[in-house]
Amino acid sequence: MLVFIGWLAAAEPQTVRPLLCTDGDTFIAAPDSVVYRLWGVDAPELDQPWGGVAKSALIALIHKKQVKIVRHGASYNRPVVQVTTTNNRDVGLELLKMGLAWYCPEYAPGRDDYREAEAEARKAKRGLWSERNPVNPADHRKKRNLPED
Repeated sequence: MLVFIGWLAAAEPQTVRPLLCTDGDTFIAAPDSVVYRLWGVDAPELDQPWGGVAKSALIALIHKKQVKIVRHGASYNRPVVQVTTTNNRDVGLELLKMGLAWYCPEYAPGRDDYREAEAEARKAKRGLWSERNPVNPADHRKKRNLPED
């Protein structure tokens, strides 16, 4: 479960440069060295199938590139942000299209494009959806007694 503190409403967009992707939905960016969490999606943990692939995809999309972020809250003292690349690609949506994340409608309600991208990836058995029984990262964290993301 995400715990929202700090920024309760979406803020004005700002530009950052991701320098390190720690997993498929978390990154550290300059100029502030803050740890950011992607909004509306949950990528597999690194010890899950497709976790490393999700991290690699996030690196390919944003690493050392200028991106626009819009804050939508916070989770575990990390800003939760929607990320858009310079060529207007929504990073969360791209991960969903690749089958490398789950859509989280409870935190990003009304995103039909996110819901449809996940459904299409599932239907095409892309990425983690090629697994027989993919385990949602939230369930995986509970099973391992890890904090919710």
